[in-house]
Amino acid sequence: MKKVKKLFGGIDLNWKKLIIFAIIAGVYTAIMAMLPITKNTSFADIAISFEVWILFGILIIMNSKSAKDSALKCFIFFLISQPLVYLTQDIINHSKLFDDSYKVYLEDDKLGRVHIEYDESLEDYKVDAEFKRAGITNLVLEDSNGNKTIYEIDVKRNTYNITKK
Repeated sequence: MKKVKKLFGGIDLNWKKLIIFAIIAGVYTAIMAMLPITKNTSFADIAISFEVWILFGILIIMNSKSAKDSALKCFIFFLISQPLVYLTQDIINHSKLFDDSYKVYLEDDKLGRVHIEYDESLEDYKVDAEFKRAGITNLVLEDSNGNKTIYEIDVKRNTYNITKK
């Protein structure tokens, strides 16, 4: 109960803490909304649902010294956090852009085959693999400029391990 009371009026919410809170909230929201594992959950919906953001506003208001202070802090919080959600997603999406223009292959194709396909449920591209036998080889992703990303893949009977080289 003490922790709840502290959240609602017991925090000295200075400007430095507010800005740090806005940055953390924006980046966390962007990342949670992008993770495939959070798809169709409340974690993914945090970027678009207003309930959590209303709670953030209430926490700011309850820990401000005056009406003017709370209004300014809410304004600055949302001015920082909301664009940061978009910018973080934009930076991550453009720095990890992966599509069907990539080539993917196993160095030892006796183990099986791999290909790139679009997955409707993920709304993104993925590498699909079909293994025929156990062994160790390299899985190579090559972009249109010839840049390669190599992963060692250890295929076992019912599983496999991937390690980036």
